[in-house]
Amino acid sequence: MIKETVHYLNQTKSYLENITAAAYQQPIAEMSNGTIGKHTRHFLECYQCLLAQSTTGEICYDNRERNELIEKNPQVALKVLEDIIEKIKKIDLSKKLILKTSLPTETPILTNFNRELLHNYEHTTHHLALIRVGLTLLNAADAIPKDFGLANSTIQHQMQYNKG
Repeated sequence: MIKETVHYLNQTKSYLENITAAAYQQPIAEMSNGTIGKHTRHFLECYQCLLAQSTTGEICYDNRERNELIEKNPQVALKVLEDIIEKIKKIDLSKKLILKTSLPTETPILTNFNRELLHNYEHTTHHLALIRVGLTLLNAADAIPKDFGLANSTIQHQMQYNKG
């Protein structure tokens, strides 16, 4: 799971290294006026939550920093991304965790780092798919890989479908 996550996160460099700050912050009507920067900040901060909070044994993705610098400056996001990648390479996937939420009927959920890394991987897929739409609408999708924002199961299905 570490190898797959690092590979996937490295794909995000394709747009962070090439997008202008103006495009990164541009509200996109077709995305409910969301921005590429806001989607990027959101999934990066979920990884930050997992990495930082897991040291206590309890994680709550609702307790994100919501750092506006990440959503406004692609170079800041790139530095955060690189830090996350380096930290992920050193984690213990078997570490047991308790997942908490801010829901009124909160029941702590027993989990582990491997499961939470998978959750973040899949969550990132959702945001990268939206970012792909945003980049396309901004005519800035040239630098992204062909399979950017596609779930692994979709890629596998397409490969199987194209064989026959």
